[in-house]
Parts: sequence; C-alpha cells; structure tokens
Amino acid sequence: MPAVHATCPQARSAPRGARGHRAATALTLCCALMAADSRCGDVVRCVDAVISVQADDSADAALGCAGAADAVAFLVANGLDATQPAEIVFVDRLPASGGGSAFGCYLRAEQRIYMISYAECQWTSFRQGLAMDRVLYRSLVAHEVAHLFAAANFAVDRPTTVAHEYLASVTMLGTMPETARQRWLAAFPGDGFDSDRQIGLTFYLLSPHHFAAEAYRHFLKPGMGTAFLRRVLAGEALSTEEPP
Repeated sequence: MPAVHATCPQARSAPRGARGHRAATALTLCCALMAADSRCGDVVRCVDAVISVQADDSADAALGCAGAADAVAFLVANGLDATQPAEIVFVDRLPASGGGSAFGCYLRAEQRIYMISYAECQWTSFRQGLAMDRVLYRSLVAHEVAHLFAAANFAVDRPTTVAHEYLASVTMLGTMPETARQRWLAAFPGDGFDSDRQIGLTFYLLSPHHFAAEAYRHFLKPGMGTAFLRRVLAGEALSTEEPP
C-alpha cells in the first residue's frame, strides 16, 4: 500500500500507570472535535483507496485497513453503500468529551474515526477470560467503520443510538473469526433479543458488550438478518431509544 508521509507534533501520552485502567466499557459515537495537532504518523490508503489510515505504528495501520475491509465487506453483503471516502486516525487518547472509556469514536462532521492505539488499550479486559488481543481490536475498528457507513445509509435524519449500536454491533461480531466470536458470546451468554421492544438504550448503556452479543444473536434469528437491517436503516425499526 503506498504511503504518504505526514508530520505533526507528537500526541500527548497518558501516564503509564493509567493505561491498565483505560477499560473501555462502551463502544460509542463521540461528538467532540479532536485537536488537529494530535494526529501524526504516516498515511496509508486501503479498501480500494476509500479509507485512509493514519498511525505512528505500522501494525496499527495494518489493523485499521483490515478492520475497515472487514466492515465494508460485511456491510456491502447486507445491502449498504460503503463507497464514501473516510479517514481512521490512531491516537493515544480520545477527547474527554468524546467518551473517556471508549476505544474509538466516529466524527460525522469530519468523516473521521479516531481509535485508541493498540499499545494504549492492550491491557483491557472485557470480562474475565476475555482479554484484548489484536483479533478483537481489529473487530473494534470494524465497529467504528460500521458507524461511519451506517450514518450515510440511514433514511432518517436522526437515527437513534440503539439503531446505530445495533448495526455496529452485528458488524463487529459478524466480522470476527469464529473462534473469537464464540469466546465473546460465551463471555456474554443469552438467547438474543426476542423482539424490537427489548432493544433499548438502557440495556446498551448498562452493558454495551452484552448488548453487542444479544444484538448479534437477534440478527441470526429467522426473519432478521439483512431484512431487519433494512428496516433499521429505513427508520421502521429501533426508531425510539426505549420501545414501548
């Protein structure tokens, strides 16, 4: 992949002692702007040059491209348009107002995703027996890329948080290798949501990782899958945060 060099001041790193506590309990969109001078490293273009990835660490750049490619393949297979250009930037920390416990965030106004570098979150444990590794991290990139392309595919101006998170969650689980997916599902057991009425913001906020597991199980149920995603994108399903 051709690289274009870009320089900028080095991002401020969090104290070493804080790294182990950067537990990311939410996968969330963020609404704050990232300081322009916090982006640095080389830029690579991938996924048919639609996605540009900027990172100090070439391993992060590779994971960014791989996660983006996974997400694009999954979304296109489910009928979404995933052709708009976008950027993924790897940083040492996200803006405080963007969700200090998040792994990454998508800024719609910038068409840009910010991801915490793997080095800064590799000590994270999602649950006992389910620790961060590069396979799961790659799926977290896919989660954020799904937010980006979902935003361009919604037929409604203001889709709900649960609509966004459902789509990003099924993309994340759907792009995991089978072994990793089974580890995630075993860590967050359940039978999947039985209906739209169970897919609410409270569940997501209390346990976003469990929400992801239950959303994926729901996606696999008869009559769901691509058909349900189309209803979500059309605003016909998950149109309220807490269904009646």
